[in-house]
Amino acid sequence: MAGFEAIASQYVEADVSAVTFSSIPSTYEHLQLRLDWRGTYASTGIDGYIRFNSDSGNNYTKHMIYTASTGGTAVTESTAESTVVSFGTTGSNNRMGEWPVVFLTIYGYANSGVGFKPSFIHSVLEKTNPYNLFGSSMWKNTSDIDTITVTTYGGNVLRGASMALYGWKSS
Repeated sequence: MAGFEAIASQYVEADVSAVTFSSIPSTYEHLQLRLDWRGTYASTGIDGYIRFNSDSGNNYTKHMIYTASTGGTAVTESTAESTVVSFGTTGSNNRMGEWPVVFLTIYGYANSGVGFKPSFIHSVLEKTNPYNLFGSSMWKNTSDIDTITVTTYGGNVLRGASMALYGWKSS
């Protein structure tokens, strides 16, 4: 059957340091990770990040376009990052109703020998300064992705965060 199939979902019942999806089957063409994020606020506004197969080296590249309700657009690029995507809030703390929603699509995750090209969409539904972050990234590794970890910069994934991993087949 073509389309998306649920692989795993997690609802955080109590604060934890990370959420990991492991033993991801290689039977799909692509993956999609959907996050309704709740995390400890960092002073930079970047709360959380995603890594593949526990790779914490500078083995990811990112290209992002940022737009905000306050106007202006920014474009950033990096060729030596330690995460697939970073995300967070823009306020001074995680006020109620100001949580990011993240969609990460991972194309060809089980094609050994091919660098992976995930893309992501990140929206912060914030009362004072909502924004969208669109971009793409690449993991500079040819291994199959069998583990995805979602964690924070020195804090916790908070109770109420929910995450789901889907497999995608075209036929």
